[in-house]
Amino acid sequence: MKKCRVILLMLVTLSLSLMVMFSACSAEDPSATTAKSNLDVTVTTKNQTVITTTLRNPATTVTVTEVAVTTATVTSGTTERLPSEWVSAVFGGGPFVTGGTPVANIMKASGFNTMIIWSVHVLPDGTLKLNDIEVCKDGKYIGSGRYKTAWQSLKEGKTSIERVEISVGAWECQDFDNIKALIERDGTGKDTVLYKNFAALIEATGADAVNYDDETCYDLASAVKFTEMCADMGVKVTLCPYNNMNFWVSLNNSVGEYIDRIYLQCYAGGAGNDPEQWSLAFGEKVIPGYWCLHNNGEGTSVPMLKRTLRLSGDEITGAFIWFYDDLQKLSSPNSAKDYAAAINEAKK
Repeated sequence: MKKCRVILLMLVTLSLSLMVMFSACSAEDPSATTAKSNLDVTVTTKNQTVITTTLRNPATTVTVTEVAVTTATVTSGTTERLPSEWVSAVFGGGPFVTGGTPVANIMKASGFNTMIIWSVHVLPDGTLKLNDIEVCKDGKYIGSGRYKTAWQSLKEGKTSIERVEISVGAWECQDFDNIKALIERDGTGKDTVLYKNFAALIEATGADAVNYDDETCYDLASAVKFTEMCADMGVKVTLCPYNNMNFWVSLNNSVGEYIDRIYLQCYAGGAGNDPEQWSLAFGEKVIPGYWCLHNNGEGTSVPMLKRTLRLSGDEITGAFIWFYDDLQKLSSPNSAKDYAAAINEAKK
């Protein structure tokens, strides 16, 4: 889904009337456009008054028609995916699982708006682990109730966290190979162990999306089916590539209506990645990620992050930090709050 930005140049000073109809619109109609997601509608009147509104209906094609306009210009095909909110995200491993309420409270006050729990491992029989801990088996959540309580508090009360994701895969892990084998054997129906275990984990974590960190398998057919399965559960899918651009672009082209964010690893094996090149390849903005300070000075400091984001231009829609497990060891001026503030202050 690509963003359609509708700029309606009004020749009248007063009343604005928008009529929203759930139907297809004609390509020849210059005062109408369609999108399968949010529409930011900006109207400039004759006296240069600017009115902006957002029409939200992510599941339905809508038509927006300006009935009080004499002429209009429609510009579409920008590189910005909807929704276009600025993303400040952080991946975390063990602390995001076993840290419980104390870590959840730290995250709620951190300034990050997205927390990504890494990593879900899929065993050959469909059992799910979070790192080394079995959490879902035979369609049921079997992890600690303490973990579940902490996860489900993340978006409650006073908090900066608006979204939680669970990330599947890692370097030299067979998670997506196992997903492929399970899909080939059982399919992706609601009665399959793969479906039931992921549904149980999504319910336990309160996840809004499943993040793909496939670094070994790269099988398009099974990735498409897995994405459709996630969508059937009511969650979005996000991508987190570091290489193999052709695979990721093909996946996005195949099931892009279910994918609402593309993170890009710009550290470790992806250290040479250029967000602008990936944005152009996808036809939409990516969210680059950087490894915070670790190993006695390696990685990206907060001042370095600020410079990088300042020079990134308009081809990103936020950034993410790898890795909360390392952030825990840092203090100001390179604390978790400092990294989150650097990303939030860079909002274009």
